[in-house]
Amino acid sequence: MKRAEKRTQLELIGLYKSYPQKESCAIILKEIGGERKLILNVSLYEAESILVIMEDIRLERPLMHDLFVDLLNLLRSRVEEVTLDDFNRGIFHSSLVVRAQEEEFRLTARSCDAVALAIRFSSPIYAYESVLEKASILEKRDPDDLPSQDISSSTGEKELSHLRDEELKAMLRIAVDEEAYELASRIRNELLVRLKPEKT
Repeated sequence: MKRAEKRTQLELIGLYKSYPQKESCAIILKEIGGERKLILNVSLYEAESILVIMEDIRLERPLMHDLFVDLLNLLRSRVEEVTLDDFNRGIFHSSLVVRAQEEEFRLTARSCDAVALAIRFSSPIYAYESVLEKASILEKRDPDDLPSQDISSSTGEKELSHLRDEELKAMLRIAVDEEAYELASRIRNELLVRLKPEKT
C-alpha cells in the first residue's frame, strides 16, 4: 500500500570516492527541480555496478545486477520505480516496484541495489519528503554565506562531537560546496544524533 506522503523524484548526479575511507564511495542523488541532495555511502564493489552504467563500460562478464536484469527480461518483467522510504541511524531503507506482466510487486531492497537496478531500467527514483527532510543536504554556492574555514577530510567523529551546532552547520555547507560528500555525510549524522531527545 502506498503512503499518502508526498514523494520527490531524484536524479543520479555522480559517484565520489570517499577519503580517508578509501574502500567506500558516495552516491549523490539530487532532487529534480531543487537543490537538496542525498548521500548514500557504499562500498567500491557496489559503486562499480553503478559506474559501469554511467560510463557505458562493457565488461567481459556480467555483474550480479546485470544477471538480475537478464532474469527479469526473460520473465517479461521490469523494475518500474525505486523509492527511498526511510532514513534511520544513518541508513537509507528502500523499496522497488517490479511489474510482472499485469501485476506489480513491491520488494524491500538495499538502496545501492535499488539504484543500480533503476538506472539499468531507466526507471525513476523517488524519496519521501520525510526522508529528504531528515537526510538531505542543501547545496549552497554563495561564497558570502561560507565562513573562511579550512575543512580537513580527516576530521573524526570525536572532533565533530566537540563542535557547536552552528560550527557543524557551517562545516556542512563548506563540505557540500567542496564536494567532500563523505565528510558531509558524517556531519549530517552528528547533527541528527543531537536532534534525538534523550531517554529519561
